[in-house]
Amino acid sequence: MYGTAMTAALIAAFTCAVPSSHAGTGFERPRIWVTPGERVGILERIEHDEESAALFEALQARAHAFVEEYERDTLDFLLQLPLNWDDPYEDFPPFHRITRYGDSPGMERRRVLMRYLQASIDCGVIYYLTGEDRYARVAADVLGVIVSAVARMEPGESSFNGGIIYPNDHLKEARIFGAQIPLVYDFVASYLREGGRVHDVVTGEKRDFPLDDADTVFRAYVERAINVGLVNNNWPVLESPSLVHNILALEDPSDVEKFLPYYLDTDTDHQTSLKTTAALYENAGDLYPESLQYTVAVANFSTYLMVVLDRLYPELNLGRKHWKLPYSLLALESIRFPNFELIAFGDGPRRMGRPYSVLERAYKLARLNGQDDLAERYGAWILKGIASGDYDRSNLPGHRFAATIYTAPLALLWRVEEFAGDPDTIEEPSRTFDLPFTGIFIQRNTETEDPLRYGLMGFVGGGGDFVHGHASGMDMELYGFGHVLGVTAGRSAYGTDIHENYYRLFAGHNTVIANGASASDGGWVNLGVEVSQLVAMEPMPGKTAASPDHSFSTISFQDVHNLVAPADQQRTFALIRTSPTTGYYLDVFRSRSEYEGQFHDYIYRNVADELVFTDIPEGFELRDEPERFHGNKDLPWQRNRTFRHPGWHFFEDVRTSGVVEQSPRALFTARDLEEVPVMMRVFMNDAENRSYTKVHSPPSWVATPPYNERQTPAIVVRQKGDAWETPFAKVFEPLYGDADSGSVREVTTIYNADRFAGLEVLSEVDGERLRQMVLIYEDGEGTFRCEETDLHFEGHFAVVTLDAGDALRSVYIGSGRSLTFRGKTFRPSEAGGLYYSR
Repeated sequence: MYGTAMTAALIAAFTCAVPSSHAGTGFERPRIWVTPGERVGILERIEHDEESAALFEALQARAHAFVEEYERDTLDFLLQLPLNWDDPYEDFPPFHRITRYGDSPGMERRRVLMRYLQASIDCGVIYYLTGEDRYARVAADVLGVIVSAVARMEPGESSFNGGIIYPNDHLKEARIFGAQIPLVYDFVASYLREGGRVHDVVTGEKRDFPLDDADTVFRAYVERAINVGLVNNNWPVLESPSLVHNILALEDPSDVEKFLPYYLDTDTDHQTSLKTTAALYENAGDLYPESLQYTVAVANFSTYLMVVLDRLYPELNLGRKHWKLPYSLLALESIRFPNFELIAFGDGPRRMGRPYSVLERAYKLARLNGQDDLAERYGAWILKGIASGDYDRSNLPGHRFAATIYTAPLALLWRVEEFAGDPDTIEEPSRTFDLPFTGIFIQRNTETEDPLRYGLMGFVGGGGDFVHGHASGMDMELYGFGHVLGVTAGRSAYGTDIHENYYRLFAGHNTVIANGASASDGGWVNLGVEVSQLVAMEPMPGKTAASPDHSFSTISFQDVHNLVAPADQQRTFALIRTSPTTGYYLDVFRSRSEYEGQFHDYIYRNVADELVFTDIPEGFELRDEPERFHGNKDLPWQRNRTFRHPGWHFFEDVRTSGVVEQSPRALFTARDLEEVPVMMRVFMNDAENRSYTKVHSPPSWVATPPYNERQTPAIVVRQKGDAWETPFAKVFEPLYGDADSGSVREVTTIYNADRFAGLEVLSEVDGERLRQMVLIYEDGEGTFRCEETDLHFEGHFAVVTLDAGDALRSVYIGSGRSLTFRGKTFRPSEAGGLYYSR
């Protein structure tokens, strides 16, 4: 049969080939992924669906190769498993324990055991489908050795993370070993109950399968999940497939009834239930409150287990009860830049594909629970992925050696033949979006025929004490011409000096450091900081925008753990489009402290090969100052506990100006992103007691290659004294091709009674001069009056645009009570902002 297409005759033969196993000797098996009753339907699908047949043949070929390897020398094959013959034993040796990360023997033992388990699952599935004993024989033999070895091992003593094979890492072991062992048993149980025997590697003889050892192992992994590990993070979810699989492998229904609630709705000091995890998703579109790789992992594992359990116990209705959990996957579209990359925060990645296979499970879960509308939403995305070629369902996933569970055969077993849904019904992400758990507020403007090239998008915010979060303060990222240009630093290898004392701290982010001492305390590994809070925003997340060309947000942050004195900060960020192909970002950052000698440093890094200051004011001269940011480099450091805040001692090639009253401009140039340079020009407001520094910061892990391996240029602007009344005010304009390609010509500060009141931006768009007065007050009580322009504004944020003839072109009020210009008054409704265009 190997290597041939399935035929109707073979299917008919297979339909009667495998005996079912019923209560009395235990549950009817298999039951975790599939049941005996589903087998005929799967075989019929293999017969008439070309892709299902291809998946079957690929899986059978893989299993067949493993069987042939086993049959060449069975005893030698089994002895490749990592048994510790040097450890004194009575009747069967244990496995070698894996106690160190990265050591060659440990990694090799891990790979061998993972390979044998995954291949044995493959063989079990082929046995289930074909009834051929040779596949069950190898899987049962491997399983017999594994359960006998593990049953003779004492778990690690620590309740923090004590495992069995990994005595100090149950979290890893649960995923790579614990979840797989019961799956092998589930598929070969009927073979064993029909009298199948296994090899004893100690005597070289055949023996009955060690059911008692298997039961001991299943219970041990259940016990580890319930009584070991941390809560209030992703650990319980990542351990849950091991918990559920091992519960379902137990043969006594009373045991299943006893233990299953620990996954469904009963919490312990070391295990969080599905009910508690799902409660974190208060609103449709909420994300799991951690960095993004764990957001997806939690949705993936939880959706997978809900399918497993809703299939077995339809009365649970888990998919209906907890539908917001898998639905969170669709919210990822709202945090993707126009080039499909994700915003970066915490230890999260930039590049992560759309999780189509998880969406397919979410589709299956919705169908199981009769949620047709929900299924169609998932189906629309899946069909879009298939049509575009992004989602190839015809290839069987390979064996994996990362720290995750093995589910490749489900591509065949749970395959959906036809999806309901229409890709044309997929809506574009809303103009704004927020992540409340980390205080991030996103704006986008893709009102252009080519969003990839001309789209505008950025975010500001950050903070909190979530797992894998950073002490970031109010961070910022900016997009331009197909790339994320203004980047956060990302992360490095966990546990390293630079990761702990730079990437996770304020200096690794585009923020303001107060008094050279912004810091964290408490929370996850002592990286806890306050969460950025929303002050005002237009449009609010999910709401209709008042203007096609404008949006803004103002957020606040309390630097309460500052090592010198607490600081109060506020950041206003706006996207302003001036044509379908031009626009700019505006950033106004205020910071103040009670410290008598207060000073504040604005940091911005951008992907580039070169950073130069242009439009140099009189008296501006850079000089080397290598020790400028070294005041913290000798602070004590204890891994995951005490850090060298704020982390800027990793800056190199430090060159700084003296204090000047007029600002230069900055130009970042990246030559290896496109065939022509991609740049970012930064216009900065003038201010007294301000100096300008350029540095090379460590590579941004989340930058577009090859810049993720190159140092990232950054500007550091220092304000001596208060930076609240005279904030850091910047205009950022992405450029393509050359430095003269931009539209912004000049940026000047608007004052009201000698106080900062905003910026005036002069642009030239398609040969036409535009003058935009961007009015910004720290709160909604501000009043601006200019007799010269006959402009009166009461509120927080507004933009008045004049054409080349000085005639009114548009008015935008993002937050305010009224604006009067040349006798015409504009008042927004209480529901949102206002936009007027002539």
